Amino acid sequence: MAESGNEDKADPNSVTYLDDVVVTPTGDEESVFDSIRSMTVADLDDLEGRNQLSIIDTLDDRIGIWIEKRTATSSDPVLRGLSGGNILALVDRNTLTTMWGEGGFAGDDMYGKIDSESIERIEVVRGPSSVLYGTNALGGVLNFITRQPPLDYTSGGYEFGGRIKGAYGSAADYKLGRVETWGASSQLRYILGLSGRDVGNMRAGGDVGHIDPSGGEDHSVDMKGELKLGEDQYLDFSSQIMRRPEVYRSYRPNQVNENDRTGVSVGYRSYMFPWADEFEWRGYYQHKKDVREWLDSDKEGVARWNTYSSDLRINKLVKQDHELTAGVHYHLDVAESPDDEQFTITTAQTGRQKASPDTDWDNVGVFIQDEWSLTSRLKMTGSFRSDYFRFEADDNVFYTIPGSTAAENVATRDPGTFTEEAYTGGLGLLYELTESWNVLGSWFGGYRLFPPSFGLRQTGYGLLAPNGLLDPVTGDTFELSTRMRGEVVSTTLTGYYTDFDNFQQPVRGSYNGMTSFDFDGNGTVDSDENIFVNAANGDAYVQGVELECEVNVGSICEDLDGLRVFGGFMWNYGKMQFPGMEEEPLRHTHPARGIFKIRYDDPKPAKRWWAEFAADVVNRYDRVSDSRLNGDVGYRDNPQDSTSPMRWSVTPLTPSS
Repeated sequence: MAESGNEDKADPNSVTYLDDVVVTPTGDEESVFDSIRSMTVADLDDLEGRNQLSIIDTLDDRIGIWIEKRTATSSDPVLRGLSGGNILALVDRNTLTTMWGEGGFAGDDMYGKIDSESIERIEVVRGPSSVLYGTNALGGVLNFITRQPPLDYTSGGYEFGGRIKGAYGSAADYKLGRVETWGASSQLRYILGLSGRDVGNMRAGGDVGHIDPSGGEDHSVDMKGELKLGEDQYLDFSSQIMRRPEVYRSYRPNQVNENDRTGVSVGYRSYMFPWADEFEWRGYYQHKKDVREWLDSDKEGVARWNTYSSDLRINKLVKQDHELTAGVHYHLDVAESPDDEQFTITTAQTGRQKASPDTDWDNVGVFIQDEWSLTSRLKMTGSFRSDYFRFEADDNVFYTIPGSTAAENVATRDPGTFTEEAYTGGLGLLYELTESWNVLGSWFGGYRLFPPSFGLRQTGYGLLAPNGLLDPVTGDTFELSTRMRGEVVSTTLTGYYTDFDNFQQPVRGSYNGMTSFDFDGNGTVDSDENIFVNAANGDAYVQGVELECEVNVGSICEDLDGLRVFGGFMWNYGKMQFPGMEEEPLRHTHPARGIFKIRYDDPKPAKRWWAEFAADVVNRYDRVSDSRLNGDVGYRDNPQDSTSPMRWSVTPLTPSS
């Protein structure tokens, strides 16, 4: 019997962050140092070293990633000026996001549907990655890799093990319980886990104190296994079931949310075919459901999505200098709502009213990538992808403002079929100046196909008006980088510039002659009840720098073995402009930020204790458009106080007595 699956963990002082092995950028194993893409990695030691309230919180001290936090149990990553549905989230390279792009421009609820205890690794590609992964990968990719079975195949007989984990955190009255069991035979290995969390209100800095309400709870079951079919043939299977019965948002104190997600994946891979060094096929099913209850009324909303996908990938080394990767991707989303902020609403007065027609959204994509070793020191990577989309809406009746008794809530039908095509590619050069120093330059394209919008959708900043299927947003990122790794010092310096075409962003507008609407029926036009429209044909750009440096002090002084010093800096700046409108700041840029850490890891693997001092210095950030300052509830003087002043006025809709 094995007591633990952690006996084979590597010595934390044996490698630098540039030696981490990743699979997300190309689909094949390579080190961060040798990758043509900018990468961020959080491994099992990082994940287990913190009782993070959300899986994304593990990345909040990493250069190149900005974390926005609205609730205790969920967070939203920002990559190079983009967030939400502009970033593709994967679980074991299967989509979590769906083509809808859950959350629009903010995807924090989506990341809350991942149990952090089931994940052993996070790989982040910073920058567009649509060649391998298609739509939504405009700003980058986050790949959450679930825990592998800790035990290898046996030579005979059966081995098993398990662990029990409990944790408590005072900052948000955080309580966690986790039970795992695993086993292995000569042909099968697996891991099974159950988790439960209860999180109170999170604490903010300064005089704000606890943010009420912002807590929640969740329960999950996860499983992963692998079956050895024969020599060099494997069948893998996994499943994650997450239920979040209570999720609270401080800026919506009269609401409570419930989130459910089920994901099931089956894969086959083989290394025995003469025409492929590696052949891989994956099939995937995902069901997501969001429920919202209004605590001050009998109103309830439900939104559901079902995803079906299939991926085939072939890898082949040709003539010893061409590493070819090709694949075919099929994806179908079946949904009753285009966004987790738009629901089928049920009230006593109106009954059940749908927010949109039922829809099928198909995507077929093909791609090819060639890593060409031009010389022993120079590598060129070229890639191309083509996608076809078909969006079909049925002719069921839906309502412009479901659940409302206002005259503007009208029943309508929108039977229709939209098709769209998208093409993208990339080209990169990596040159090894020495074995420990390289330079690289690249261009990579990405795109995001935004879904149609039906009816009026309430968001944190206002009411979003309907629109049809728009042409995709495209982005071209040009990047220069240099990396050095050594026994003592490892460092990375990166500069990037991204130009966006047909950029799309909600801006102030009108709908059926209205510029605002009393959506909640309280007799006033609140700050988040102005009409916004999805503006297209915009021009936008973002530029920035990212610097990381790590010093292994133990390599200089043996008595300080295990001591490391880390420093980093990140900054970006962007603008956007739409026809007939003034130029405004790009919404999701971030201020200048510096990070400094001193960390000690006990060099004796049996002890596994560590200590860390960290400082995070952030410059003032005031690059916010006037429309958001005057409308978004997040810009109140105190977002937790609905009566807190902000730069907007209330217009009475009923005469005062």
